[in-house]
Amino acid sequence: MAIRPSLSHLDDSPVGVPPQEQPSPQVNLSDELAALNALISTSSWSTLLELTALGIEYQKKVKRPQNLCLHYYSAIASYHLGRVSKSIEDFTTATDLCSSALNIGDIYGGLAEALLVSHKVSQSITAYKLAIKNTSDESRRNMYAVKMEKAKSWIADYSPVNYDLTSTSLICLNDFSEPSYNLLTYNQKKEISDKSHKTINENYLSLPPKSFPPQTSPILRIGLISSDFRVHPISTLLRGLIQHLSNSRDDVELYVFSVNNIKTIQGVDDGWWLRNITGTVGSTFIDLKNLSEDQIVTTISNINLTALIDLNGQTLGNLLPLFTHRLSPLQITYLGLPLTTGLTFIDYFVGDKEVFGVDWGGDFFEERLGVGRGGYVINDYWNLQGHVGIRYPFRLHATQKENKPSYVLFGVSSNLMKLSPTSIDVYANILRRIPNSKISFFNYKGVSSVASTNLLLEFESRGISRKKILWINQEPWIHHTWSKTSIDIWLDSTAKNGHTTGLDSAWSGGALVTVDGGGGGVGVRVGREWGEVGRGVRDWEDLGVEIGEDPGLRIGLRGKSQRRRMEIGGVFDYVAGSDRFVDLVKGMVGGKGMQVFGVETEVDWGREIVLEVGQPLGEGWNELTINPSEPRQSTSINLHIGGQHPKPTWTIIDVTPRPAVDILTSMDDLNMYKTGTVDVIYASHVLEHGYHGNIKPKGGGYSIIKTLTEWNRVLKPQVGKLYVSVPDLEVLANLFVNPRMSVNGKYKIMRIVYGGQTDEFDYHMVGFEKNILEAYFLAAGFCRFEVVGEEGFGVFEDTSEAYWDWEREETLFGNNLGAGGGVRISLNVVAQACERENGEP
Repeated sequence: MAIRPSLSHLDDSPVGVPPQEQPSPQVNLSDELAALNALISTSSWSTLLELTALGIEYQKKVKRPQNLCLHYYSAIASYHLGRVSKSIEDFTTATDLCSSALNIGDIYGGLAEALLVSHKVSQSITAYKLAIKNTSDESRRNMYAVKMEKAKSWIADYSPVNYDLTSTSLICLNDFSEPSYNLLTYNQKKEISDKSHKTINENYLSLPPKSFPPQTSPILRIGLISSDFRVHPISTLLRGLIQHLSNSRDDVELYVFSVNNIKTIQGVDDGWWLRNITGTVGSTFIDLKNLSEDQIVTTISNINLTALIDLNGQTLGNLLPLFTHRLSPLQITYLGLPLTTGLTFIDYFVGDKEVFGVDWGGDFFEERLGVGRGGYVINDYWNLQGHVGIRYPFRLHATQKENKPSYVLFGVSSNLMKLSPTSIDVYANILRRIPNSKISFFNYKGVSSVASTNLLLEFESRGISRKKILWINQEPWIHHTWSKTSIDIWLDSTAKNGHTTGLDSAWSGGALVTVDGGGGGVGVRVGREWGEVGRGVRDWEDLGVEIGEDPGLRIGLRGKSQRRRMEIGGVFDYVAGSDRFVDLVKGMVGGKGMQVFGVETEVDWGREIVLEVGQPLGEGWNELTINPSEPRQSTSINLHIGGQHPKPTWTIIDVTPRPAVDILTSMDDLNMYKTGTVDVIYASHVLEHGYHGNIKPKGGGYSIIKTLTEWNRVLKPQVGKLYVSVPDLEVLANLFVNPRMSVNGKYKIMRIVYGGQTDEFDYHMVGFEKNILEAYFLAAGFCRFEVVGEEGFGVFEDTSEAYWDWEREETLFGNNLGAGGGVRISLNVVAQACERENGEP
């Protein structure tokens, strides 16, 4: 049990001494605050609540002036124990009794937060205004201003709030507060990132290195920690991972730490998540909700974890301050906003090439980037909600207003706090451009009549009738995506487009249209796999209009989404995703999971971490020293378009989700790579899937010239190489008309020319011979076009080595052309990117 300060330090009155015998108080306010801060860090919240209650009664008894406002600290303890009603009562009392206290602004700030989580938004905004008015420190005044901005967004009030961006960014980062919409992009500036948590990092680096006992077992001990794991959407993302790793992986011990009891805040009892989702993961939970910080540190440290993973990042309720204690040799942040924490003691930021986007890498992130194969988002809706694919609701059921299928129904799954004037501008423009369209929003808990009225006013100010705005009631959680299946097209938000809202949209079967870029956006990960991604706001709007105006395209996208959903592919394959996640953690432990593409060296943090780690294949445990002060050179960027099998140093890119795919995108869209950063692009029998004309086919497709221009853009000028293999139309035509060819052989040649057509992507739209292919390459800006001889590329065993075997009358692969005299059917060429003028390809 930690030693706690006595009550005599709290009220300047020695306990047990009669009032008339008390000496004159000599302890000043700063000493009292220091004593109480020590008490907060070493006591459980329930103990602190009991002690403050005793202190309040004692102050009443001796009629002491309240230099220390104990009601304020009682309110804090009540809030952390989930007793929000009592917290509001204590904060309100503190504003009356302690109106002259030096921290009266913080008292109003605490009251505002308690009111906000109780969905009393208008009252919360009033309290934040009083916090700003009564706070003298400019940085804290700015902090309350940005918190008020977030509170206003809950009632769809997006009017600007005045505050200094720089100081507010720094105070929010140092206070571990979730940034508001207006701060997201600003926080991505490097000068803000470098300054964030400066004092915390300096204090951490001044501490002596912490050693960890060697692990004698090859078992990987992973800890997941969140302030609100049982009811936060994070739990729906990771339920499958927890179940799989707890029950199906003998090489993993999983610990799930839940810190706060928030049942009163959310109106859900403490065991709801465990009972209603699954009972199989209950044994992995360790309840820390009533422990002091010191007790939490001791509890987690005694487990000897291999890796501890924070699940909130820079979002509300994150527990990043606990990581200053170095609770594990490897400390990771996962599933928060895609913003650097700026913290020296966070070793890795887990994501993928989609969520990091064009800004990812050492230029911005202070952490190393943990980038595994495929997407980093894991979800098990398929296991939980297979019933969604059985039936669809009538719009009358979903909207409770009307049942008219003639109009196009857009849906916004993001809550009001994630919206912005920019998002509403796009929604209004789409509704204006498609007259027979409507848009629906969800009545999430806390959406008040004030909020719905304000949102209608936002649309009316843009010339949109309120008759076009519908509200859909939220279904019970396990059934909540059923009503969403009535939506034709989902529109994401520009910032904070989240994991769960994007997955809800994808699972419901409608077309998802999201936007890349901007702060805090993670919807692009889901959008690449399940929908359409706009390059910037205008393209996002145009995509929504294009799909909304074309019934055939809408039907095609819905069918595509439903098929992928029921195939358990990509983000919904929680078993494969969980196994990839373990491999990624093992790679990070082994110091070889880091891949930063397009960055010459990693950031030098000037720190050394000594790990006792196990080898991934279980040969035993060895000591490994990771010294970031010795930057590692980045590897070359080699892209394999449409690759089938993984190969070291190569990144597989494809539009179809498969286990081997690293980046899910179309071949004409490599926006995750900056101009002139790629060393090699390899593409065998993929270019013929594009179209040669200027009009995009109704079913979609890729322009050949656009594709080649995009490849030329990302390749390094003068040294970047493009290796392309395509079916040689001239050779195939000669084979087809050859008298030796049987009808069965002609059928096989025809399938090579036009594609096997085994899925929606297996169609050939163009044929090439040397001169036609060279013309396309030159038009796209390539230099030194060269046909490779019969020896082929010698890089992969694939269709570039295909030949027609006369004896067997079928296509075979390899360098041995067979006894019957084989004929090469592929045209293999190498081209080089030209030198650019003014940065243009």
